[in-house]
Amino acid sequence: MEVSPEAEEFVRGRGGQVWVWAAQPRVCCWGTPAYMHAATAPPVHLAGFSPAESAGLQVWYRIPDARRPDVLASQSP
Repeated sequence: MEVSPEAEEFVRGRGGQVWVWAAQPRVCCWGTPAYMHAATAPPVHLAGFSPAESAGLQVWYRIPDARRPDVLASQSP
């Protein structure tokens, strides 16, 4: 999994763990998540996360069809 330097710095500054999960709509027309949520604290009432490690970070992800994110990048609103 590739992690942008900005995302790595952000997550590392908040404890080194990040949770990533599909938002609404859960999938687009090709079956990939259209939007993703991310948090540096475990989401309340969400289960079923799988662990991954990248750039020394602990990444927990929950994506339909047991997919795994290819890239984690920081994006400004």
